[in-house]
Amino acid sequence: MDCYLVGRSNDNDIVLNNVTVSRRHAEVRCRPDGLYDVVDLDSTVGSFVMMDGEWVQFSQATVEPDEPLRLGEHKATIARLLTGEDEFSRITVPTLKEVPDISQFATEGGPEKR
Repeated sequence: MDCYLVGRSNDNDIVLNNVTVSRRHAEVRCRPDGLYDVVDLDSTVGSFVMMDGEWVQFSQATVEPDEPLRLGEHKATIARLLTGEDEFSRITVPTLKEVPDISQFATEGGPEKR
């Protein structure tokens, strides 16, 4: 099961650039059934899920990838956070498609000596 730490600090897997998000705000756990467990890590402002048109605070919730979620005052979905589509977040877990192809810079015999 994959887990991601979410927060304002640069050492999180998903970094949210929002002052209402705690340095270490929440943990997102991927479940085999396609849902996600989100655990609030005693954040200052709290974590919320949308229920019947109202934001409801939680300490742990199970959400669908496209279900509205609020961490502090930062509104997003798990899908947007994990794909990097959220304009105020940065995911620091590299994927294969993010690794640049540097083979074009390789030279036979290694780097040139000066």
